Amino acid sequence: MKWLQTLLFFFFVVLFTSVSAQSINDYRTITNATGNWTTITNWEVYDGTNWVAATYYPGQAVGTNNVTIVNGARITLDTTIASTQPINSVTIGNGSGTIEELILQGSQGVNTTELNILSDGLLRFATNGSDQINLPENTSINIEPSPQSTLGIEHGLYNQNKKGQDCNDAADKVVIGSVIYSDCKGSGPRPSFEEVNNNGGTTTPTLTVQITYSGSLCVSNTLNLTATPGGTAYNSSNTTTYTWSSSPSTGNITNLNSNNTTASPTTSGIIVYEVTVSNSGYTTSKTLSLLIENCPAPSPKKIITNRRITYRVNK
Repeated sequence: MKWLQTLLFFFFVVLFTSVSAQSINDYRTITNATGNWTTITNWEVYDGTNWVAATYYPGQAVGTNNVTIVNGARITLDTTIASTQPINSVTIGNGSGTIEELILQGSQGVNTTELNILSDGLLRFATNGSDQINLPENTSINIEPSPQSTLGIEHGLYNQNKKGQDCNDAADKVVIGSVIYSDCKGSGPRPSFEEVNNNGGTTTPTLTVQITYSGSLCVSNTLNLTATPGGTAYNSSNTTTYTWSSSPSTGNITNLNSNNTTASPTTSGIIVYEVTVSNSGYTTSKTLSLLIENCPAPSPKKIITNRRITYRVNK
């Protein structure tokens, strides 16, 4: 684990260095800024030489570059800015030890594909059960490990005033594209906020599927095949499609578009059953190879009947 901690340290040194270097149209919060993201007076913009008072809020005008919430600021996002101009990156915190927050209220969107949360930064889901951040497809979330002296055991994604492991709801969510990537407590295949924090952010959402079967592996017998989807990209609330096939086609599948199907193989040998599953804009496939045999016909059962024998005695 020590090599991993060292790697993460150097990664975030590079990350912090990259977000600290100013470029034209970078935005940052003023000292101790509070209030809404859309309050222009909360922001300064870099004009190529100096930081000057902003005339737009980040994302309002074309050309927004990197946005940082620093200087002890607590900015509230209570309206979506996902439909505004793209933002190169959003970073919460600067590693100085003073806590900075982006406070999410309701279901709001941010039009950036890079969200960085440094050791003194919090993305706070404010109302404990009804907040959701919506990010574009392929967004990466990078979360720097936080020392206990800064935020205790909490860092990164933060559910109101509760520690991630105390969260009992799945209504606070991180949505990337059309996929619910994480919810506060973690449900099904989705990681909890605590797990995302401890893992340093997001990984690429994945859709998985497993195939199970039951029944005798004999020619002409019926097999029951079941496909079970999962993975961090899987959302049971969204439509899931299934497409089955067999190679060779003598695998004889009876229902091609259901998670539960049956097959009656008509030839012996290895038959490969495959299912392709789509959910939430992701598609994956899985195969199952089965050896089908010509099983001998069962022997006729011998039926032994009891005979009643009557003896006649002649007198």
